[in-house]
Amino acid sequence: MALAQILHESGGLQCKKEKVPPHLQCGRSTGGDCTSCYAKLGENSRRETDPPGKFYYGRGYIQISGCAEYRAASHDLGFGNRLVSNPDLVARHEDLCWKTAFSYWKRVVHPYPGVSRGAFGCTTRAINRTLEMHANHPKARARFYIYYNVYRAFEISGL
Repeated sequence: MALAQILHESGGLQCKKEKVPPHLQCGRSTGGDCTSCYAKLGENSRRETDPPGKFYYGRGYIQISGCAEYRAASHDLGFGNRLVSNPDLVARHEDLCWKTAFSYWKRVVHPYPGVSRGAFGCTTRAINRTLEMHANHPKARARFYIYYNVYRAFEISGL
């Protein structure tokens, strides 16, 4: 389940930074990441508790977002507040892409109800609670398709 989610979240391990969301038009023509969009939106793109000048959009192979997630991952990995003060470290270092993904999985996804009994949809809800709540959501179906192919590739029975 984790591999399928990581493959979906990272675009097949190709993306270490969140791509520009459709509702933000800035930077889309250049195919850029979210840095310029969030910078253009300025203070309106930040939560009240975020440190000034920092943007906590998705980074890593399970794209953590929000200052609280960066803080939790940083503490889980023994970095103090290093990822809060420099969130781009997650996208710049391959080992941090993996470490933050596994930290998030262990802390947030694994304890989510239904995950321990192998319910793939529960892993999706743990990662994207509000975006892909229903199994027929196109992104939820895309995630499941990856999950199905991973199972087939590893010849795992019981799907």
